[in-house]
Amino acid sequence: KEVFDYIGLFDENLERSEDIDICIRALKKGYKIRYVKDAIVYHNWGTFKKNIFRSFYNGIGMANIYKKHKDELYPRKIITNLKNLYSLTYMLYIILLPVTTFFWYYPLLIFLPSTILRRNPVKELFNIIQALGIIIGMSTPNRK
Repeated sequence: KEVFDYIGLFDENLERSEDIDICIRALKKGYKIRYVKDAIVYHNWGTFKKNIFRSFYNGIGMANIYKKHKDELYPRKIITNLKNLYSLTYMLYIILLPVTTFFWYYPLLIFLPSTILRRNPVKELFNIIQALGIIIGMSTPNRK
């Protein structure tokens, strides 16, 4: 309660990633975030269709967090964080899709990470959908 009294409650304008926003604001005020190895979290992942929508809206949530906390996240941390670099790669893939008109095999490049890392290629679909959410989220103004 003390932390929420000091940093404020969840930002309902974000619609997604409110927990990340709370952590960033707490860190800015000097609080420490701790990892509890024995904590158990249950997620109801739902259906395939629900996960497609979740990926898209998580991308929008990531974009809104970047826009709200740009001083803390840009430019030094966004490029150096491997997860962010990964998202940037998928965003670049989407932006370059018109290249397909000259190189018909370009869409097949998306399966390289699955091939190299030996993981399920459906994972790439979720990454592309999330990257699309980031692109749309970055190109639209925040709701107030």
